[in-house]
Amino acid sequence: SLRAAVDAEPESVMARLRLGDHYQFFKRDMDAAEQQYLAALASKKMDKRALMSYAEFTWQVRAQIDIASKYFERAAAAYKNDADVQNRVGIFHEFALGAIPAAEAAYRKAADAKQTKQARATTLGNIARVLKAQRR
Repeated sequence: SLRAAVDAEPESVMARLRLGDHYQFFKRDMDAAEQQYLAALASKKMDKRALMSYAEFTWQVRAQIDIASKYFERAAAAYKNDADVQNRVGIFHEFALGAIPAAEAAYRKAADAKQTKQARATTLGNIARVLKAQRR
C-alpha cells in the first residue's frame, strides 16, 4: 500500500507524492494530501516534482495564489532549462495572475529548452496565444 511505502521510507519524496496524490484525487482529503506534499518538500526542498505538485495544489485546490506564486518562482529559478517546468510556470502566470509578459517569458524559456516535437508544438501554441492576447 502507499501508506506502507511511506512508513518504510519516510524520506522518500516519490512515496510521499504518490500518497499525497492518492489523498487528493481518490480520497478527496485535501488536508491529508497537503501534509504529504509538505512532507515531500521538507525531505528535499528543491525536488522538481515536489515543488510543482505543491505549487499546483496551492493554486488549483487551495486557491492560495500568493503561496503558489512563491513555489512556481522557486521551480522556475531552479529549473531554468526544463521545458515542462517553464510551460507550467507560464500557464500559472497567464491564467492565475493574468501576467501575459511573464507568461510569454516562461514559454520562451521552454521553447529554448530541449523537448519533444509534440511538446514544442504546445509551447509554440502557448507563445502564439499570449502574443495574440497582448495585441488585444
